[in-house]
Amino acid sequence: MSKKTRFIWIINIIAMLLLCKLAIADEIDVNVTILHNAATYQMSELHEAVMDGSAGWVIQNIASLTLTNTTNTTKHVKIRVKLYADKIDPSKPLVDYTTNYSNIPIIVEPGQTITIDTNNPDYVTGGTLRSDKSEIRNKVRNAFGDNPLNYSGWVPEDRYRYEILVFDKDNNEVFEGDALGRASDSIFIPQHSKNITVLQPIDDEVVAVRPKFSWESLDVRVGAEIRYNVQLYEIDDFGDTNYQTKLWDVWVDGDTTEIEYSGSTDFKLGQVYALFINASDKVGSLTFSSPKEFRYGFIEPPEIINGDQTIDSMPIMLTWTALDINNLFRVIISEDREGNRVILEDEISNTSQYILEDKEHIQPGKTYYWHVELVVEDSGNTVKSGSRGSFIVEQKIDVISPVQDELIQDEEFITFFWEGSPRSQYVLKISYSKGMEQYKRYIVDGTTQTLSLKELGLKRDMIHYWTIRERDEFGNQWGKEPSPGSFILPKLDASAVFYPKNDIVYDDVTFSFSVLSWADYYRIDIYDRDKTVVYSNETDQGYLKLNLMEIIELKRGEKYSWSVTAISDEWNESIVSDFGKFRFEPMYKTNSIDNEKLAGFEELDKEKGGNLDKDLEKEKGANINKDVGNKKNNKEDLEKKTIYEIKLVDKPEFLTPAAVISWEPMNEKNITYELHLSHDVGFKDAKIIDLVEPRYAFKRVDEFKSDLFYKILVYDADERVMTQTKVYKISISDIDVLYEPILLVVPKDRLTKNSKKKFSWIPELKDAKLIISTKKNLSNSEEFLVSGDSIDFDEIKYNFKLGVTYYWTVVKQNHNSNMINSFTIVPGALSLIQPLRKIINNNKVIFQWVGDTNYSYKLILSKDKLFKKGVDEILTDELEIRYELKELGKFYWKIQQIDSDNHLIQETEVMWVELKEDRAAIDFNLRKNLEYFIKQNLDNDNKIRVEDWKLIKVESINKTNVSEDDINHLLDNKSDLIRITQ
Repeated sequence: MSKKTRFIWIINIIAMLLLCKLAIADEIDVNVTILHNAATYQMSELHEAVMDGSAGWVIQNIASLTLTNTTNTTKHVKIRVKLYADKIDPSKPLVDYTTNYSNIPIIVEPGQTITIDTNNPDYVTGGTLRSDKSEIRNKVRNAFGDNPLNYSGWVPEDRYRYEILVFDKDNNEVFEGDALGRASDSIFIPQHSKNITVLQPIDDEVVAVRPKFSWESLDVRVGAEIRYNVQLYEIDDFGDTNYQTKLWDVWVDGDTTEIEYSGSTDFKLGQVYALFINASDKVGSLTFSSPKEFRYGFIEPPEIINGDQTIDSMPIMLTWTALDINNLFRVIISEDREGNRVILEDEISNTSQYILEDKEHIQPGKTYYWHVELVVEDSGNTVKSGSRGSFIVEQKIDVISPVQDELIQDEEFITFFWEGSPRSQYVLKISYSKGMEQYKRYIVDGTTQTLSLKELGLKRDMIHYWTIRERDEFGNQWGKEPSPGSFILPKLDASAVFYPKNDIVYDDVTFSFSVLSWADYYRIDIYDRDKTVVYSNETDQGYLKLNLMEIIELKRGEKYSWSVTAISDEWNESIVSDFGKFRFEPMYKTNSIDNEKLAGFEELDKEKGGNLDKDLEKEKGANINKDVGNKKNNKEDLEKKTIYEIKLVDKPEFLTPAAVISWEPMNEKNITYELHLSHDVGFKDAKIIDLVEPRYAFKRVDEFKSDLFYKILVYDADERVMTQTKVYKISISDIDVLYEPILLVVPKDRLTKNSKKKFSWIPELKDAKLIISTKKNLSNSEEFLVSGDSIDFDEIKYNFKLGVTYYWTVVKQNHNSNMINSFTIVPGALSLIQPLRKIINNNKVIFQWVGDTNYSYKLILSKDKLFKKGVDEILTDELEIRYELKELGKFYWKIQQIDSDNHLIQETEVMWVELKEDRAAIDFNLRKNLEYFIKQNLDNDNKIRVEDWKLIKVESINKTNVSEDDINHLLDNKSDLIRITQ
């Protein structure tokens, strides 16, 4: 036999064996049908089947099973059951179980049909469970969640397949093809419906005495039997979840979805009820409906009007509407929306509003909820408002003014403004500390308070803090305390020292300074180098004239400082000015001593028996008499005279590259020099060169185009002029000029009475004529023969007078001279202090100037600069005039110095002051009230609501002035205004 033939033969034999097996499978006809009650199979039964230690596989009565023997022989069989669940594994059985023939012998005679009792305990015990129980548990958990086997309800929703195989009782079931018969059936088991919808009552109001309740039926698994439980509760109000008072409880079959109320207790008018429909099966509760709440009887509930309020301050008005306000209402306020934390409950009759004034339980910034209940007269039941209102007290409280270290302008009062309620009472706190640890306390009604600065007694020129706190009806501080505002009391002005500031002074000195509106009088203090006061005196004017020779403590040539202290007894205030400085140089020559001072020394010498010098010598040790010593020193100082003189060494005549100007150094410490160069003998547009050494060498000469004039000035350590040279000339050309033109140097302009005076010119001349006249054309002049380049006033016989303008020149044959200078001798400098080119809003003006107190002065006011339109002329012996302007506009003013014969000596330059009406010059408190009013009434969307700002000016849209009456009218009628939007 060939190999191919042999292979075909083997295949045929295998095929015949398979056909035999298939033929055997048809020997038992199996008919299996899953019963509907399989849908009610419970997880607890599966739990019992797969837990370790269970008696067997409990899976009873879920299918009907019949076996029919189609052969001629009796069959002794066993049954193999496989259970599949799609969600677990559709290809592998969850359960694989074979019955035990010993426990349940199944014998089927030829042609016989038998029914297997799947509910027989022997059917499900003692057999073979091929699936490991722990594996089954894991599969169930993976498919349906953690520990579903302990779930007491139905098996999960899924498609289940039930497969039956019949084997001979002795078959090992290794090959399923050995089965005598097989069949299967499947079923999809859905979940129960979980929603019960109540259909009646439809509305929240029920008026029927015996109302009907209905609901939609529940979709359940086929075969499951359910029942409905109807429960009715009395509740306090809609939304109440405290279901304790049960009124009715009844059970009905699952095919019933409507029932009429049959309880023994009648419904109460106005009472609220809650209806529940519950569904249960044999396992237990399936689901229940949401509560259906209704009120019995038609009573119109109150309706809240101002539901959600945000208010600035107490009191709070809660309002509602009701069909009939002639009832009793109960107002309930709580901290939570559900109304569990009630803080206030109050009853009110015959009204539809409730005013909450009590701040005790209300905290700013917190939301509170409220509702109102209508109390039914007969039953005492309440009908709650359909909605719940809320309110929050924002307590708009904030400091407005003064803030941010504001400087208080008013000298007598300070006004505090804050945002709040005009009807409330506040505690105003003022402290030196930002933390307000200690403070002055004022009880204030409303939102503004004006206090006297004198009453407050605060320190000037330091930051003060203030804030407020609202008070409740018991006087306790309530609500928020805003961050403090801050302010600074105005530092009282100190007097400005005018003269002397940094000057060399002589015998008679007028100490001048600015006067102050708040000061009652002034004290002048003079200090030595050690800051020790050597002299003090008081005055109520802006000046004090002193003869320094009469003050023995002052030493000649010494440097002193001085100050003025402005004093107010009423305010208990005093302010010291900055220091002025001066050096005392008496106007005397060597061995010429003030007679009064010498008399003082002679008298003292007589008291000492002519031994003043000897006594002083003895007292050089400790305990020297300072007064005697000082007088001795002053006597020596009076007999000395230091004359500073600059002696030129190199004095070039011509400007060459080798030209050098030099002079002898001065034997003084810390001195400096200035070299003044100019093409003009009056030194206009002069070039000033600072020098330390007494020498200057010209480096370039091409920058100078004409003859040069120069002079040298010497300065001490305080930068004060000690002395200066006369004017010298350097010719630009070295060509000798036979007749130079005559140039006048000094005097010109004003000369003070006590100054050293001389006529000076260039070049040096011999036998020239000095011409002096009171006429510009030099008529009626006097002539004097002079030589050299200068001559002192004392060397010519001419009667010079104060206040007269003199004209002079120098002439000599062949010397060109076109210059005529003029000068006026005056008692001293006359200058204006205040006001200088100033615009003011107050018509009360202080005109002040500096001058010699031995003369009278005339204030001249005019509306034009040329003084043609005179306004006023006032004569005074003082150096100031307090004046009240009568009209608006610009006023020009000057001061004339007048002698005893009423002749004009000199006059000042012209200055002006302009009085203008201040458009923003509204009363300070009125402006603050308007500012506060605007901030209080700004619309929430207004841009400036969130910005810090101050009201500085008020005007109408067309730029016309707004009067204080206009503003008062606005504030008086502010109730007509709703909000300020822009």
